[in-house]
Amino acid sequence: MASAVIIGGGVVGCSIAYHLVRRGLHDVVVLERETVGSGTTSKAAGGIRVQFSSETEIRFSLESIRVFERFQEEFGVDPGYRKIGYLYLLSEERHLREFEKRIALQRTLGADVRVLTPADAQKLVPADAHRRQCRGARGGARRTARRAGASGAPAAAPHLLHRALPRDPGPGAPHE
Repeated sequence: MASAVIIGGGVVGCSIAYHLVRRGLHDVVVLERETVGSGTTSKAAGGIRVQFSSETEIRFSLESIRVFERFQEEFGVDPGYRKIGYLYLLSEERHLREFEKRIALQRTLGADVRVLTPADAQKLVPADAHRRQCRGARGGARRTARRAGASGAPAAAPHLLHRALPRDPGPGAPHE
């Protein structure tokens, strides 16, 4: 008979099982209807961000970053984790004001979060990549608006940027 039965063999279920075993519980069973990691976990894009509005979500993200930073040392496998930052494009001043409340909380919890002007962003992201990102953002906004029933949805004009960067990786290290 198992001391703990975990339903779901995705990243959360496997993490719970791993931590229970690390704490001394050795009869842990993970139940998964298909193969481990084949559900929602397999569809995740792989990005880790800290730009959440709740303390719990921010703390989870910060801990996730620490886990990925020591993953190879702890598990002997390179997960391919690279700190490249996370970029939000904001097209309206009111959105920036909403983000500023979150930014204050994120900073108090230790997240390196900052607001950038378009000029600041161009220094961090090569011009061609920046243009592709903006075109992609505008195209995605138009497609989303059309799906929602809007016709002739205008292109977004991102002019305010919000970005969370990892701690400075050192001179000459790329941010993107």
